[in-house]
Amino acid sequence: MKNTILLIFSIASLSLTAQTYSIIQSTAYHEEKSQTSLEVEIAPEPKEARKAFKKYLKKQHDVKLKRNGNFYAVKQSKVIAITDVQIDLYSAFKENKDGGTQMTLFARKGYDLYITPSSDGTAFSNMRTLFQDFLNQYLGEYYEEKLDDAVGLSGDLKKDQSKLTDKNKDLIDDIEENKKDIEKMTKENKEKAEQIEENNKKLKELEMKIRTSDSNVDQLKSKKQGIKQ
Repeated sequence: MKNTILLIFSIASLSLTAQTYSIIQSTAYHEEKSQTSLEVEIAPEPKEARKAFKKYLKKQHDVKLKRNGNFYAVKQSKVIAITDVQIDLYSAFKENKDGGTQMTLFARKGYDLYITPSSDGTAFSNMRTLFQDFLNQYLGEYYEEKLDDAVGLSGDLKKDQSKLTDKNKDLIDDIEENKKDIEKMTKENKEKAEQIEENNKKLKELEMKIRTSDSNVDQLKSKKQGIKQ
């Protein structure tokens, strides 16, 4: 059952990732000129996306991403997944209106020889494939982590809910027990009040009898003293 749930979550994560971004062809301004680029809007923050792309390029393509003006670039390196000649691969990471990242990617083979669908359709398509491969890996991990956090939080909240529900049940049980105790004590108090009332009646009767008895004692004492005289 546990494995089934994990499988469902994994499938859901992959489906979500597939629907979470769309790479579009756009325009980037580099060295005061507009260049054809690829662009995507993603949820992670720019700093995190940049670090992930740097790690991906190093691990998967053995090239280093370094800051270059307003961009982050791989300079004069062979990125075989794109083309077999040396290129400059540029990327930019800007915060979008949702707090996520607008990520841009473009490349050139040399000064003013930018890779475009018309100048080198194959290399441009390969660059899109590299971009997509990075996004699939990164966003897959990103949403998997978010999913784990969400599942963990949901589990914690449900535990808190269960604890409070159990606590309320105990309190309700206590109230019911107290009601029974109150009913019992009320009955006992009523019986005791009735007993006090009955005892008070007997006390009055005893007081009258005591007065009569005391009066009789006094009379008997008086008579006894009269005999001695």
